[in-house]
Amino acid sequence: MSQDSLFIPYIQLRPSDVCIFARYIGGRSRSIDFDSLYAAMDDIEPTKSAPKNRPEYSGTFTIAARKRMKTALDVLILTNPARKVFNPIIKKVHTFQFSMITLTYSCTQIVDYASSILHLEQFLRWLRGTLGAKFYVWRLELQKRGQIHYHIITELFIRYDSLRDKWNNIQRSAGLILRGENPNSTDITSAISVSDVSAYCSKYMAKDDPNFCNYTGSPIKKFWGCSANLQGVKRPTFNLMEVSGSISDFQEFIVPRLARTFCPSDYSTYYSSLDRRRTNSIAVAAFKHFDLKYLFDEWKCGVLSK
Repeated sequence: MSQDSLFIPYIQLRPSDVCIFARYIGGRSRSIDFDSLYAAMDDIEPTKSAPKNRPEYSGTFTIAARKRMKTALDVLILTNPARKVFNPIIKKVHTFQFSMITLTYSCTQIVDYASSILHLEQFLRWLRGTLGAKFYVWRLELQKRGQIHYHIITELFIRYDSLRDKWNNIQRSAGLILRGENPNSTDITSAISVSDVSAYCSKYMAKDDPNFCNYTGSPIKKFWGCSANLQGVKRPTFNLMEVSGSISDFQEFIVPRLARTFCPSDYSTYYSSLDRRRTNSIAVAAFKHFDLKYLFDEWKCGVLSK
């Protein structure tokens, strides 16, 4: 076997699909001796990259920040399936999965970031402490006039009037609105499917901010964040060679599918050349064949217990 490369097949669960992919350890060589792969499995140690300095926020998502946010959102979706809730406003039971919240300032003056982030922290403490929220992801965004506002996704069902009253109380305490005023400073939408959340994220959460150039306040140090139990959590990912139970099972089920159109000794070519739809279909079949639901349930319990 080549000493500079090793190929490991993995399966990963995401909100809208199941994907199968390759990881290379010790190099990127295209020439792989698959027969020697099994004997070397116990000697694999992942390499760690050196830490890098974070660039200052300039209204544009870095690749790493976008990946971290999307991972946090995927974990949020995977751990909170749709459920039935009673809506006291309309007095009916309906399907619910997430609340998508927008917090805006009602004053004409521009609120500085240093003050605004304190207002957000007050709101998040209320969300966690009073309402019992366990999961949330928030994103700072700027209006055209340079005013800060926030987008938040959480698993809680929240009354729109309770949300507005709390945010207005925070504004009132900061002297941004007068006593007795109760402006419409919030917006809340319910999501009942993964597609709703994905569309919301594409529009508000994971996009670059074109209005950053209009902001003139103190430097923005943090433009997105999430609850503690979403920090550093990865999507459920499993080594196919380990979960298959035996090398023969792996060879009988996975290998023929990966090598359907390519030479069995060059699986890397398969992953670089195959369209996503086909890799998803193979991954779904592998998920069912190896009965990976129990591993997903273990992963989910670990996230919920944080």
